[in-house]
Amino acid sequence: MLSILKAHLNKLNELKLLLEKEKSALINLDEEALMGIVHLKSEKVKEIDEIESNRMETFGEDSFQSFVKENKEAVNLIDRIKQVVHEIQELQEMNLLLTQQAMDYNSTLMTLVQKALKKSTQTYGYNGKIKLANLGAKGSLDKSV
Repeated sequence: MLSILKAHLNKLNELKLLLEKEKSALINLDEEALMGIVHLKSEKVKEIDEIESNRMETFGEDSFQSFVKENKEAVNLIDRIKQVVHEIQELQEMNLLLTQQAMDYNSTLMTLVQKALKKSTQTYGYNGKIKLANLGAKGSLDKSV
């Protein structure tokens, strides 16, 4: 039973590390890293689910509860698991907020770009006279946005 709890804790810590990497990738807008992390996260969640299923098949809930009551090391492991799960939940919330912020930023940027591309401006024609021109995709954009 202790080996299952230790394996569970190890996998949760691995997931936590992935979430920390995901947070960094979101902050740094590293799309390539994000794609790899998303795949690794789903694999890690599958591994955690397998460990939990294995525990339930092997011990069931009743025998697990009685084992935990009798074993101090199991109680310590479960406390550490609860702590890591809480940290994982906080990281997930932070990463969700960062993802939403990035999506909002991209949406705002696209709106501004579309408005800038629709604007007409005055330019000089080949004959030196002022004319109205739609800049389209050739217009200049303020890259400081």
